[in-house]
Amino acid sequence: MIKAFLFDYDGVITQGVDVKVPSERLAENLGISIEEATNSLVSIWDGYSVGELSMEEMWKGIENHLGKKFRQISEIFGLDGMS
Repeated sequence: MIKAFLFDYDGVITQGVDVKVPSERLAENLGISIEEATNSLVSIWDGYSVGELSMEEMWKGIENHLGKKFRQISEIFGLDGMS
């Protein structure tokens, strides 16, 4: 039996993934193209967004995708508790 319907008009509850700003920051800090940064984020974002990957696993996956090690994620994105 259906007890309720949930409608999300115009992104009130959810929003689409916008990787523009993270891609720009990643590209700038790693010296790669925005397109390369975007492809790396998009390649792993789905697993992270549904809870299959932790934040640490997501960034490791992006590192592997790019074949580069990050300085410190916290420096790039202002995240607390990561290095």
